[in-house]
Amino acid sequence: MKKLLQQQPRLRLNLSNPTRSRSATIARRISTPISSALVALAKHGSEGLMLRLKDIKTAENLRAFAEAQHVPVDPSLKRTDEIRKAIVAGVERRLADRKAAAS
Repeated sequence: MKKLLQQQPRLRLNLSNPTRSRSATIARRISTPISSALVALAKHGSEGLMLRLKDIKTAENLRAFAEAQHVPVDPSLKRTDEIRKAIVAGVERRLADRKAAAS
């Protein structure tokens, strides 16, 4: 059995496709759930954070996530897209504040 496995050719997948859009490339790289919005923004940018936030489907869950991340979201926002944009903007402000404090 071991000899049979050694004889089979190995398949190599070329995952780098120059025709893929930037969003598709980022989405492929970040497939884990969000643990920290600040880390996601720092590593993958606002586009990468937005892609991760799209996994959260309801406004209620987005608000709970924002609260857990200590990101203020205006209560008047009702649409999920608006809440996602507010979360990204809030996390961008936090990251900018941290960078300013570190310098």
